[in-house]
Amino acid sequence: MVAWLRWPEVRGLILVMVLAALGAAAWAIRHYSSPVIEQPGQIVDEALALIQAHALAAEGKDWPPLQAAARARAELGGREVDLDIALSQLVGALGDGHSFYMSRSQAQVFQAAPGQAQAPSTALGELQAPVQGLAVLKLDGFPSIQPEQMRLAASHLRDQLLLALAQSPCGLVLDLRANTGGNMYPMLAGLAALLPEGPVLSFEDARGRREPLLLQNGQLRYAQTNPMGEGAEAALPSADPAWRSHAVAVLGGPFTGSSGEMVLIAFKARANTRFFGQPSAGVNTGNSVHALRHGGLLALAGVRTLDRQGRLYSGPIAPDEISGGAQADADTLARAARWLHSTCGAAPPAGRAAPL
Repeated sequence: MVAWLRWPEVRGLILVMVLAALGAAAWAIRHYSSPVIEQPGQIVDEALALIQAHALAAEGKDWPPLQAAARARAELGGREVDLDIALSQLVGALGDGHSFYMSRSQAQVFQAAPGQAQAPSTALGELQAPVQGLAVLKLDGFPSIQPEQMRLAASHLRDQLLLALAQSPCGLVLDLRANTGGNMYPMLAGLAALLPEGPVLSFEDARGRREPLLLQNGQLRYAQTNPMGEGAEAALPSADPAWRSHAVAVLGGPFTGSSGEMVLIAFKARANTRFFGQPSAGVNTGNSVHALRHGGLLALAGVRTLDRQGRLYSGPIAPDEISGGAQADADTLARAARWLHSTCGAAPPAGRAAPL
């Protein structure tokens, strides 16, 4: 025993050594139980070709040494876990904060059909307790890409929106502060009754080519394609045109990211709309998903986002009114309620304050 180490220190050192040994053992078990992958170096090359073709941040990177390092890592043991590490490092080299790699097991959950996984079908938007007599609709992220789940989620969100509009004629609070992203289409489809017809968003790729997402006759479309699939419109009845100018206070913050920011941008340049809270997460690029031959997926940030007036967004999106401090939630809700009441010339109910 080293003379200058007392027993508590020795005990701590032993604990660290035991934990390190357990960690090494767990890694060995994971590694040798991982299946062997055929030609992992070629999968790395395939992934890099997709990255260079589709990722906004690919240009200007010194790819040859990164590719060589990823190939060496993938071929080190020739197992799936080695390939997963190599591909994660390769995508991480983009440094855009939005692109990512999904392993085969993660991709299987992501792509699972209804009944095969616990992906939410309706957990998208829910009415909260009213604030000063005003409806609060909280919109969370949505991870599924299954058409039936998308339709169910959009329909459920639309139902919640109709309830909110019925109970709150003076205005609506749309809370995006916990919306970390996922699939934006059911979010926008469920809220389409509030949005003007025409361009909702536009996307611009690395070559400067733009493609608008349009709202036509209440349906979201790229040109003639319904992004939620044929038949999705059946669940969403026609909207009252007056709803497109209904007062909406949009709440955002540092956890509002990715598709949550797409929803926020969709409300930019909309009449009778004001934004409250904190700047958003700043990951408002659009991801495209690409399948690799072994079953893994690359999600690559390949397009920038523009609002209906063609304004390009990059980085955190600041609100019109910033709230902060220990009472940030109460302050944000109070500011939103005050503005909504002012839009219809009504005073807040006497003696009632925005709840925490």
